Amino acid sequence: MIRRFLCLSSVRTNYDLALLVMRIGIGINLFLKHGWEKIVYFNVMAPHFFDPIGIGHYTTFMMAFTTDVIFSVFIMFGLFTRWCSVAYFGLMFGAWWLRHNFMYWGMPPGAGGDHLKGDHGELIMIYFVAMVTFIIAGSGRYSLDAWLINKDRN
Repeated sequence: MIRRFLCLSSVRTNYDLALLVMRIGIGINLFLKHGWEKIVYFNVMAPHFFDPIGIGHYTTFMMAFTTDVIFSVFIMFGLFTRWCSVAYFGLMFGAWWLRHNFMYWGMPPGAGGDHLKGDHGELIMIYFVAMVTFIIAGSGRYSLDAWLINKDRN
């Protein structure tokens, strides 16, 4: 009896609902934090965007804009979820590597190096885990991907 209580075994398991909640939560968070700022500050950010591989500020910005604005919405609705997750994983890995220098922890207070803030490491790892989960599990039954697949079968 105590094991059932501790494990909450009386709660029905629903992986599709869990994927829906995760997709909506991650997608909204990505859009509101990263996508919305790129929409609002488009003219300010695009010409000065970080260009680590020399393809141009505007081109690099448009890659980030596409993932942060369009793909985050696709993930929310479960449309092309695996492909969007692969693209997001690549974008975040590139940003973590080339912009944040794989920093996970921030610099200790008073240590200087404010330009090397690593306070995004934890959040980046959470996004990595979410994207890998979507790549492995897909978008679930409550998604446009599932609707498209079922439509093809009929």
